[in-house]
Amino acid sequence: EKEEEEEAKSLIESGMEDIISQITEARRRCMACITSRVSRDCLAFITVGVPRIKLKYSMTGEAAPKVPSSYVSSVLEPLKKHLLQEKETEGDGKEQGGGCVWLAEGVVARVCTRYIASTRELLQVVAKTEAILSRLKKNKKQQTAAAAAAA
Repeated sequence: EKEEEEEAKSLIESGMEDIISQITEARRRCMACITSRVSRDCLAFITVGVPRIKLKYSMTGEAAPKVPSSYVSSVLEPLKKHLLQEKETEGDGKEQGGGCVWLAEGVVARVCTRYIASTRELLQVVAKTEAILSRLKKNKKQQTAAAAAAA
């Protein structure tokens, strides 16, 4: 009788392991989907904001910005909004991973990675533009000097 009980218990445990594994995988996929969606909403500010910097300062003679652009304070607003909604509907607060820490970490990591990439791209464009302008200025000086020598 004890042997049958152990066998039944083992059978139930092995069946539960599969279910637990499936639930864990479904939870991971849900977390990834939520992180992706909130990140996308946050990244929209960077996708629009960073190129505007180039347009605002390119060949305008304006000094480079010394303070963050206006869009910067809005970048994490979708995350803040989601976290506030989550807090309002939160259960007992005992979710694995400290509530929505996983979401904040995932979104901030994606946003920072994209912001760094966008900033690098912008700086490369600025450097290329400066190099072109420098060459044009040098060529103009040479042409002016050649014209003066010919005269």
